[in-house]
Amino acid sequence: MVSTENKTVQDILAVQANELQALQKELSGAQGNRQQFAQQHSENSMVLKELEQLDDISSVYKLVGSVLIKQGLLEARGNVTKRLEFIQDETDRLDKNIRKLENEQDVKHKEVIRLRQMLRSH
Repeated sequence: MVSTENKTVQDILAVQANELQALQKELSGAQGNRQQFAQQHSENSMVLKELEQLDDISSVYKLVGSVLIKQGLLEARGNVTKRLEFIQDETDRLDKNIRKLENEQDVKHKEVIRLRQMLRSH
């Protein structure tokens, strides 16, 4: 027969384990988003390097829907630079969130281990 104390610990353990699983899922999603932003940053950096190599008289075209529209070189550089700044800001935000989630996950994991040990000792 399971004591009332063990039943309560089991219930708490189940809740903590579910919360740990949810944290792991959220962390995995944040890491996936971080990876996508890293890829976008790399791609946009290459575009900016290409734009910086062009002469001021070079023509640059931008795809709007299914139509190519001529765009000024300075405007194109500015747009890519702004995009890179946005990507960097989002990457920084995600990094902060990932660190927070990792810390929460560590705390939750230690709590789950502690509760399992309590159950084993009773």
